[in-house]
Amino acid sequence: MDSYQGGHIGEAVALAAEQAVLRGDHETAASLVHLVAAMLHDGFLTADLKRTKMVTPGVVVYVPAGAPKGRHERYAAAHKVSMCLDKPQALNHGLMAGMAAIALLRACNAINWSQANWHLKDADGILLNITVYLKDLEEFVIGSARVLLDSLSVRNTTTSSKDVYPGPKGTEWYKWKYWDVSECPERVGTKVDRWEDIDHAQYEIKFAAKVSALGGEYFGTKEYFGVKKKDFRRFLVTVLNRIIVDLSVSGGARFACDVSGNTTNEKSCSQDRELSLRHEPAQYLLIVAIAARDDPKAKCDVISLVSSVLPLFVEGDPDFSTTLETKCKHTVLIQAKYYFYKYHAYQDINCLSTAEEHAPLLTHESRELHSFTVYSGALRLRTMHLY
Repeated sequence: MDSYQGGHIGEAVALAAEQAVLRGDHETAASLVHLVAAMLHDGFLTADLKRTKMVTPGVVVYVPAGAPKGRHERYAAAHKVSMCLDKPQALNHGLMAGMAAIALLRACNAINWSQANWHLKDADGILLNITVYLKDLEEFVIGSARVLLDSLSVRNTTTSSKDVYPGPKGTEWYKWKYWDVSECPERVGTKVDRWEDIDHAQYEIKFAAKVSALGGEYFGTKEYFGVKKKDFRRFLVTVLNRIIVDLSVSGGARFACDVSGNTTNEKSCSQDRELSLRHEPAQYLLIVAIAARDDPKAKCDVISLVSSVLPLFVEGDPDFSTTLETKCKHTVLIQAKYYFYKYHAYQDINCLSTAEEHAPLLTHESRELHSFTVYSGALRLRTMHLY
């Protein structure tokens, strides 16, 4: 199973395991955990070159150098494009496997193993020790976070005519590629050699948010895996500086296609990044606002992002623009509406006032019972009760 699709499946199953724990069913949780743990071990954690897709913790390739010749041949025969198989995959592919590992760590730490049995074996039938396995899994997540952070280039605002960030000059932001093809000359200049686009940026943002939550909930600190508050601040500024480009219009024209601020590049603006659809993936930019909601230093940028994106998905708002059918992954809109129910009122906060500097965004009053209507495509969610 490949790292991208396998990562999606593994994450879903592992999250189901954690939910089983929350309902007191540790045996079911353990059975689900074993499925994901086996997939991640034999596909990534193992050192067996006949199986692994990982060359160092977090660095995911298609077929490692040194793997049996037959494995290279089988992959090449099954795929039209089979160049640089021993070089890193696209950033979102490796991070997706990393997100499965994050979900598995959550589940394994939630399970009371005195009420469940660990009996994981590798592909050769050898029993794997749980302590050693979890340590390897943790190293995988740490490595994945390192890969992400190493992929991000720190820039400063007001150094280019494309910079539109309304905050202080010289504020740091991130710019990065969809796929770093520097190790694969054959891919240079192809459609995958581009700045990260508004759609795929969700994977980097999601990984950062999920690994931070894992650290905070199970390892004592949100920064345990290396992603810090400053990283979320820089992601926020990236969105406000180069992705949200024209607040005078609604729909796709409000956004650039990629983190460079481009609105016409053929590679960045293709498929669901074309003008009429570009606002739809913008909903995932809300993830970084949710992740940074408790950071006083990010308050103004959080408000700006939410106020620029969320109205496009709220029925009755003048900027309402969404047209897509409902998908379960659109729950980010519900989360954002919950955390930022009073986002219109937040816009009136004077961000330059020292008295407001440390005021939290989410007050007790904003958690009171509310009703709202938010569209996730054709879905109309009414009388959503928030406590």
